Amino acid sequence: MIKVLLTHTPQARRQYYGERSLNGLQALAQVVLHDADDALDAAGLIEAVRLRRPDADPATLVATGWGDARKLIEAYVAAGISKFVIRPAGTPASLDRFVEDFAREMMPLQN
Repeated sequence: MIKVLLTHTPQARRQYYGERSLNGLQALAQVVLHDADDALDAAGLIEAVRLRRPDADPATLVATGWGDARKLIEAYVAAGISKFVIRPAGTPASLDRFVEDFAREMMPLQN
């Protein structure tokens, strides 16, 4: 069975998925939920990967900066994946800055 780690906080999960979608996902996969009220930062995501997938290299799943994000997305595109959700790990100090950085770093990858 596929394993899925939902890193969303409980509040974000309710807003993003809702009960019906979460139940549907749980019918298809073994879902592990992040139950803390604080969002996982990059270090927390890497630790979650290490705990749940000790055989996996966290660098292939978690970007720790814009350069890493570009490399991961380029590799995924080369493998045939075409849809992505990019979000900050943790809570950014400035959402405006995150959006500006996103536009500069990620928009050029759009085709």
